[in-house]
Amino acid sequence: MHLDEPDIEVELTATTRAAHHRVSFPDGTADAVVVVDLARVIVEGVVDDAALAAGRDDAEVKGHVHLENSLSPPGGYTVFFVLAADAAFTIDDALPLTGPEVRTALHFGPRDRSDPIQLKVGLSLVDLDGAQRNLDAEIPSFGHDDVTAEARA
Repeated sequence: MHLDEPDIEVELTATTRAAHHRVSFPDGTADAVVVVDLARVIVEGVVDDAALAAGRDDAEVKGHVHLENSLSPPGGYTVFFVLAADAAFTIDDALPLTGPEVRTALHFGPRDRSDPIQLKVGLSLVDLDGAQRNLDAEIPSFGHDDVTAEARA
């Protein structure tokens, strides 16, 4: 997917319980920023609770989103996640963040098109440990092209 303003290329691919993102910024980008918006849903529904916390190092965050929609069981469901980046980032807000409107920005500093940001996200409906296990098992390293090829196989 190409975002015309400000000329950002976003590539997404997935496994059964994990996803890989590659984001290429224009040459000379002073601060490459990726927004994490836990309040946004893809299909109808509402997020009634979310949390974002520091991960194992300065290139990882983890958390959960609890949501309800017409397809969810009574009381909704919780999706746990671990997001790991291939480079350290800083965050606008002090962690942890909690509530139904959790949003923040990950700042990666200067970037050029030849140095894309790679993110991988593990998911679990059970707990954070499960999200970490799924990430480690399904996308053990940063390699967008390898994950894409495996998804197409």
